Order: sequence, then C-alpha cells, then structure tokens
Amino acid sequence: MTWEPLTNVTGDPRFIKISASDFASKSSCGRFLALKVRTKIRSVEGWERSWPPGRSPFPLNDVIELAFEAHRRSELPSTLAFGVWLKGRLEGLHINRLLWPYIENAIENVLEAHELIESGIGPLRLLAWRPQYGTQGKYMWAWAPLYETPQGVREIRRFRLGIAHEEMDDDGEQWAMAAAYVAAKYRGGIPATLVRVVEIGLVDGSISVLTETAPQQAIESFETTGIDRARVLMNSYDATPCHSCGDCKAAGSCQELIPVNGMLGQSERGYKSRSVSPRELEQYSHCPAQWLLDSELHLPKDQDDGEGIMRGKAVHRWLAVAHARSIPCTVADLHEPGSDNIGLAAGVLSSEEYAAAYPFLCHHIDNCPLANDGSTALIVDQNIYGFDHLADVTVVSKPDLIYRIGDTLVAREVKTTARIDLVEKNAAYDRYFQVPFMLTMLLAGLAERFNAQNSKVELEILTPDNSYNWTWGSGDPIISAVAAGDVRRAASEWHRDNVWETRPGPQCSWCPVAQWCPDRDVWKETPKAEGNHAGREDPASEHAPF
Repeated sequence: MTWEPLTNVTGDPRFIKISASDFASKSSCGRFLALKVRTKIRSVEGWERSWPPGRSPFPLNDVIELAFEAHRRSELPSTLAFGVWLKGRLEGLHINRLLWPYIENAIENVLEAHELIESGIGPLRLLAWRPQYGTQGKYMWAWAPLYETPQGVREIRRFRLGIAHEEMDDDGEQWAMAAAYVAAKYRGGIPATLVRVVEIGLVDGSISVLTETAPQQAIESFETTGIDRARVLMNSYDATPCHSCGDCKAAGSCQELIPVNGMLGQSERGYKSRSVSPRELEQYSHCPAQWLLDSELHLPKDQDDGEGIMRGKAVHRWLAVAHARSIPCTVADLHEPGSDNIGLAAGVLSSEEYAAAYPFLCHHIDNCPLANDGSTALIVDQNIYGFDHLADVTVVSKPDLIYRIGDTLVAREVKTTARIDLVEKNAAYDRYFQVPFMLTMLLAGLAERFNAQNSKVELEILTPDNSYNWTWGSGDPIISAVAAGDVRRAASEWHRDNVWETRPGPQCSWCPVAQWCPDRDVWKETPKAEGNHAGREDPASEHAPF
C-alpha cells in the first residue's frame, strides 16, 4: 500500500533512508518519523522549514569530524602538538568557541578509548564514516564510524554526549540492532567474522559493548524484528504534538499544532525553524550561552537536587495525580506523613518527598480550582504545543492545569516557595515568566482552539504557612498589552541570535553547564557588581498595573 501522508507534502515518497537513531527515537509522533525518513519530500502548504546559514553548533557532528581527521593522520602528534593542531582545526572549521571546552575534552576521550579498544581486539582501520546498505531507494544507515580489524572484526561506534550506558536500555537495544545490521551488510572491506556495537561516552571516555555477534546472527535478528519496526517508521500516519515539533519538516502545516500566529511578537522568521518554552526564554535572558549549551545542545550538566527543587517537583507530581481524577482535592486525600498509608502519593512520591510536600499541599485544598461549580479539567500537567507562523517557531508551555468554567478557559500555574517576598502579585508576575507567556498564548489562539469566549491565567503560590492566588484576565487590554510586550522583548534577541555570548554574573554559581563554558571563571575574577542581576529584568514589568 502506498503511504499517503495526511499533511500536504511534495517530492518522492518512495526514497527512504532510515538511520539507527530513527530506530531508537522516542518521538511520540509517527508522522514526524515517517516524514523524516523520506528525505526527498517537504511541506508545500505555504511553509517550508528554514535552516540557519553557515555552520550550526552541533557538538556530536564536530567531534565525529575531528576524530575522523585525527584518525586519518599517519600518527598522532605529541600531546602539546596535538593541542595546537586541535585548536587550529577548531578555528579553521569555524566551530563556535562555546563548544571548544567540551569538544577538546571529548576528542581526547575518543582517542584514548580508541587506543584502549585496539589493545584488546587489535589494530582498527576506518572502513566507513557513515555506513549504509540498501537498494532501489531504500537504505539503512548509521551516523557512526565503522572499523575493521585484519581478522574481519567489524566495530561500529555510537557516541553519547554523556557517559556510556552501564546497562543497555530499550533505546540502546534498538540502536544496536539496526547498527549491527548495517555493519554486517556493509559492502566493503574484508568478509566480516564478528560484529561489535560499542558505545563511547564523550564526557569521560567510558566504553560499553552493546552487542557482539556473528554477522549472520545480526542480519537474522534485524530481519526477524527490525523489518516490522522499519515498516512502522515508514507508514505512520498519526500526528501527535511532542518534542519533535521543533525539528519537523511539516510543523508549519500540521493541523495538530494550535495556531498562535504572532504570539512571540516577531514580524519575520529568525535564526531557524525551532521551538521555545517560557523556561528557555528565561534561561536565555540569564545567559544566551547557558541556553545554547543546556537547552539547545543538551550537554552533560550538573543536576540541581536542592531541597526547593525536590519539594516543587513532589508537589507537582501529587497535584498531577489528584487533578487527573477530575474531582476536587479534599483533606481526605492528604494522609499524615510517616504513616503506612500515604494515599494518592503512594507509588508517586517517596516518604521523604511526601513529607516535604505535605505542608504546601495542605494549603492547596481550599483553593483547588476543580472545587468551583461547573469547572472541568481539560489538560493536566501536559505540554501544549502551538505554532507561530510569523516567527516560524513552535511554542511550548506546560501549565499544571487547563480547565474550563463556563465560557472561560483557565490556565493554572502552581509554585512553591519559602520566600515571602515572592508572594506579592507584582513580584510574582516578575518572577514567573510563565504568566505573561501563557496569557499571550491564550489570546493568540489557545482559547479559540477550545471555543472559549474568555480566558485567564491563575497563579497559585504555596508556602508552608499559606497560599496566595493571583489572576490575570485576558479581557483587560492593559494587562494583555503588558504581557504581550514582555513576551516580545523576551523573544526578540533569542529569535535572531547566532552568537550566544556569555553573560558572566551571579548565575554562573548555579549554571548547570558551567564546566563547559569558556568564560566560567570570569565572574569569580571580577569585582562583584552591586545586586544580583540574574533575574528577568523588564522595565515594563516593574510598575505593572495589577
């Protein structure tokens, strides 16, 4: 049966190229993958994905390219000479300087891992850098180097930004199955006697052998189970908004994305087609480089497991379970911490997490939005995806609850804090960018998608001793204009930036990717400026008329 996509595309749908990474994709959108593996089709409904000019920051690709150049050298130079060579290549390839610390560390680890592997299985010759196998316009390939020994051992490698898996998960199993098949079937080199799939962690040089099998066994394994998965990838129809929307070649023509044209306040396309959330715009305002290394490139980072972070996550997980019942939260739902029965928290929170969340949750009961007569829960703790055609950006937000009461659509955000200075309405608005972001999203098209005549954002702030509830309604033109201005200013620089300069400041002390930042020590060496300017600064919000 011929695949006929539900979205309007043009090009040859018969040319299919599936990678090992596609097999391991956790995308929940079947149409995204079906379009992705068809490399010769594109959207035609007045929209085509835009790509950035020049060399985009992409650490995995940079590491692979530099490792390839290093392996082509007749011999590796001394440590000092190698450092000079590597710096020269980083400059010559115009790799963004923000990536230099990570890439330098990764290249050293890749080469050390290579030597260690050779000490075990013998000398390796690079057979192909992106091996593929197929005929008649249908190909399997792997974005990974393929090596062979003089004895016919073939090794294909997967690079991870972090550390290699100690135990193979489903993602690794799927990748290994597809990669082993490509390695076994690749036409070239000497006849294969053994196929190895190896994973190398770039952050520390860790090595994990994902599979080691005879070539025929690798082929039979794929033909037994992999073919069916390939058919699923090729022939999926269902479109489900998810994290892949920012990379989808048909996002601008997908009817599953809520139209929110003009929401970001940008009059034209920016750096490229992509997605953004309120948290990401907040992070960018703190430091563009931090946003790039963390949110965009997902470099390994230090996890913030502080008490406040843990408590906030616990409260949100409990509320998600409670509100998913579509009934009001009551005192009976909250059992005393320390007892054997912790009620709704069972299986969701540990005893320690529940004890930390309990005082805050107690103050939610009297303000549960589902206790209002006529209220109906619509979306509970899920991402909402819209598309701003003017900006060419997928916008993403995750309110704790979207509910309807009468003809009004309400987005409820819940925050926990022990700081009394953040509970006043204007201070809360300035602190939580989700408020203007959600308010603008409601006005731009979210409320219309649910056929609501009115909309508003509610912010519920829980403290150990009280709760505070603030409301901003879209019906007030002044409030709406201020919120739209805040979103426009927050998105403006991010929308066009292609340099992502560092912004040294107090935020460096808690930056999750500081270990990779070339300017990580600048703030320590600079006399402390007055005040802490790590927060969102917006003159229009300082005297918000609320």
